[in-house]
Amino acid sequence: MKLILASGSPRRVQILRDAGLSFDVVSCDVHETPLGGESPQDCVRRLAQQKARLAAARATGPAIVVGADTVVVADGKMLGKPRSAEEARDMLQLLSGRTHTVYTGLTLIRLPDRASRTDMEATQVTFVPLSADEISAYVASGEPFDKAGAYGIQGRGGRYISRIEGCYFNVVGLPLARLCRHLTDLGWKFSHDSAQNDHPMKEAASDTPSSNMKTCGACGKSFFCGASQQECWCSEIKLTQAAREKLRSRFQDCLCPECLERAARGSAAL
Repeated sequence: MKLILASGSPRRVQILRDAGLSFDVVSCDVHETPLGGESPQDCVRRLAQQKARLAAARATGPAIVVGADTVVVADGKMLGKPRSAEEARDMLQLLSGRTHTVYTGLTLIRLPDRASRTDMEATQVTFVPLSADEISAYVASGEPFDKAGAYGIQGRGGRYISRIEGCYFNVVGLPLARLCRHLTDLGWKFSHDSAQNDHPMKEAASDTPSSNMKTCGACGKSFFCGASQQECWCSEIKLTQAAREKLRSRFQDCLCPECLERAARGSAAL
């Protein structure tokens, strides 16, 4: 039996890798806008189900498919990924000096019998008061732009978090302990020997080459590149041809989404 992560999120990939789990990656894009009157809890459960079902439809052989979706909620507002620097600043101002809630919906589907589990985790996160200069500097770093709520607790954003109540990994994007309980319930065998699950360690799905785990040529961190090698320089951020050629001449490797964001915005030197 193999494990399939229905997400190309580099943070979810890293959580599973660090936990020693064998898995494939199948990136599934869904429309993440909440439905009218939908609660945050219902929204993340629905989106997790959609992602898991899309990946399950593409899977072959015995497997457990995992879908997840995360949203930040402050003052009753659901905060997704910021679409602009201004939106990122607005989100951080809302979070500054206050406690908010991070919800992650989780769906597991076992194949071929399609037994499933859907669940949700909530974590309370408290920010220290942020000055206007701190917000501007953090936005300029590029880190907020691919993260719900415009911050990453595992990165530079962790400097502004004074307290959490609940699962840390939930804030990163995948509630690990809750996930593992459901995996056990569905028959996954945890072992230091990955062969016990009849599935060697893979870093990408069967239709996604393992070379899609890249090392950023700017910052040096590992990340999941969801595009082919020919497209990866423009898959995350739309760049002009001249900008792409300038980056190619400077870096031998791909760039992670955060560094691509910084390059596209010209907000900081790489």
